[in-house]
Amino acid sequence: RSPHPRKYSETVSNPPSRVKAAVSMSAPVPRRPQDFAAAFESIHIPVFHLTGTEDNSPLGDTKAGDRRAAFDHMTGAETCLLIFNGGDHMVFSGTPRLNKGTDQIFQDLICHSTTAFWEAYLNDNGNARDWLLDGGFKAELKENGSFETKHPVAKRK
Repeated sequence: RSPHPRKYSETVSNPPSRVKAAVSMSAPVPRRPQDFAAAFESIHIPVFHLTGTEDNSPLGDTKAGDRRAAFDHMTGAETCLLIFNGGDHMVFSGTPRLNKGTDQIFQDLICHSTTAFWEAYLNDNGNARDWLLDGGFKAELKENGSFETKHPVAKRK
């Protein structure tokens, strides 16, 4: 342990400058709702959040509905949120999900969407960005989940 621990908001909100974008799979949230804004609103890189409607933490107290907190509180960058219908905490690992087996559809959607995200934001690929943000991915997703996007909030001078 460091003798000078950083605050949660410093750890989350200030990634090294070499980090240009991030994919956040089933991210935990701060324990106290009053910490959400401090933890997430100063993030200024694009982030793709992924979770599921049954993504309750197997080890902690994070509930599925809480996992959208980072998306909801980010205001400084383009942000995406993918929520798989019926997706639990294991859907991202490729291993059998809790009492349901492996779901190849979810694995394919994770690969297609995150690849497009990386192409769009790391390689400045306009076609990948358009497919992801302007309906191509939603057409592929169908009834398997929901997909939302947010754009940065303009700062007032």
